[in-house]
Amino acid sequence: TSQSEVSGPREQKLVILKRFDFSHSSMTMSSVIEHRPSGSRGIYCKGSYEQVASRCLPGSIPRDFTAVAQAHAYSGKYVLAIAGRPLKSKGLIPGGGERFDNREEVEKDLILLGLLLFKNPLRPDTRDTIELLKTGEVRSVMITGDAAGTAICIARE
Repeated sequence: TSQSEVSGPREQKLVILKRFDFSHSSMTMSSVIEHRPSGSRGIYCKGSYEQVASRCLPGSIPRDFTAVAQAHAYSGKYVLAIAGRPLKSKGLIPGGGERFDNREEVEKDLILLGLLLFKNPLRPDTRDTIELLKTGEVRSVMITGDAAGTAICIARE
């Protein structure tokens, strides 16, 4: 099960009011969060850097964003982007503020916050296992949902 709230120092909490699980079609996941005790609310989205950037306000995206993200991918890192925006109002009832029951409406007009980089190194026995399979004339293929640059770098390793 996933957490619905996270406690912080001095009785502060972040409460997840709505979660849109990862979607293979949008390549994103997002949540509507409320900070307590302030009551301020915001939307946070993470996912493929291309798809998250396409949901952001153009002025929030650095000119070299794609080049930097691709360089990280080609260096073998898994690259995700994260973006967010404050909700326009605390009200969540019809006519009382911004609604968040529609993913497309939630994941729009975001502000790019940055990139998340992960490195997942090959296990020590991976190369030997692939070589053993080759001696048995077993064709190995790599199937991944990662960025092409990440896949190329890992395949070369």
